[in-house]
Amino acid sequence: MRQRPLIASLLILARVGIAPAQGGESSAVTAPLCPNINFTGYSLGSEKVQVSEGMWWDAEKQSYFIQGPELARRFLYPDAKRPLSELKSDLTHIYQIPIEKKVTLVNQDVCRPTVEISAECQIAAIPGALSQPALIFTAVYYDHCEQKPVQVVLRIEKLNVGTRTGMQFSFYNSFRNVYDSGMDVFEGENVFNMGYRLK
Repeated sequence: MRQRPLIASLLILARVGIAPAQGGESSAVTAPLCPNINFTGYSLGSEKVQVSEGMWWDAEKQSYFIQGPELARRFLYPDAKRPLSELKSDLTHIYQIPIEKKVTLVNQDVCRPTVEISAECQIAAIPGALSQPALIFTAVYYDHCEQKPVQVVLRIEKLNVGTRTGMQFSFYNSFRNVYDSGMDVFEGENVFNMGYRLK
């Protein structure tokens, strides 16, 4: 008699595990490890007009939000409702990256008609320094122009250099199995002129 509740519980857990993530739902097991990013910078649009660029963490929605064409470009324009051609010209659009959800995006562009994004947070080990929380963003797509599968993995951490603060982007090298290069963006500065570094 006691097996029925157990079987029912297992069936419920199995359904939760295979169900596609819906808006507002997330197990967010790694959310407590997410860095509390609240970044504001700018880029230069047409006629050298400053365009707002920002990224912030929303603990209630367990998502990161991004605004601005240059920062969004790093995340392959993650929006499920509008194609890339429209989003490029919408400077006020805000992109949402939910933690621990897979989102499939269609009609992105000619070479990348479908993009699947996912994100989680983890503790990043920094050689010679204390480990710190990091956001790991993954985008997978099949490049129709190059005829090959592509995976892009970014690690984003908070950055402190003297009195300057910002974000550090690191790019995953699948051949060496390490994050070996990246870009630094600083609070209140032009994000297009990201400082490039090699580790």
